Order: sequence, then structure tokens, then C-alpha cells
Amino acid sequence: MEYRSVETNSIRLHRGDIRPYPRGLGLIAIGEDLEHAIVVVEQTTGSLAVIEDDGQPNPDLSDSYPSIWHYLLFIAETSER
Repeated sequence: MEYRSVETNSIRLHRGDIRPYPRGLGLIAIGEDLEHAIVVVEQTTGSLAVIEDDGQPNPDLSDSYPSIWHYLLFIAETSER
């Protein structure tokens, strides 16, 4: 089974959105949310973070998940509410 995108009311992960994160840091952008945050994956660990696109020199990685699978479960659970 292959998916082109995963979408809820607040988040969109899409194959067409996969690209290097514009500010580097070893991150790959994989999608975005409605609040203009970028969903990124760290290349070496596979951890995922949602980064506010606020132009700060050091992005805030505090909204993070151990893996993309953890994040998919989180958005599935919150979209059911």
C-alpha cells in the first residue's frame, strides 16, 4: 500500500512536500500545518518536530516526537476528537 498524502483538518503530510528544510540543520521537511508550521524529520535519528515558521535563527524543536509513526498516531487520535 502506498500513500501520497496524510491529511486532517490541521495537518498535511504529502510526498510532494518532501525537501531539505530551507534553514539546513540536517532536517527534511515533509509537510505543514494550518498555522504555517513546518513538519520536519531529523535525518540521522528519524525524530520528527513541528517548527513554527517564524524566522528565528534557531528553530524551536520542543514540539517533537520520537518518530513519524508516533506523530501519525498523535494526529490520528486528535483528529477523532
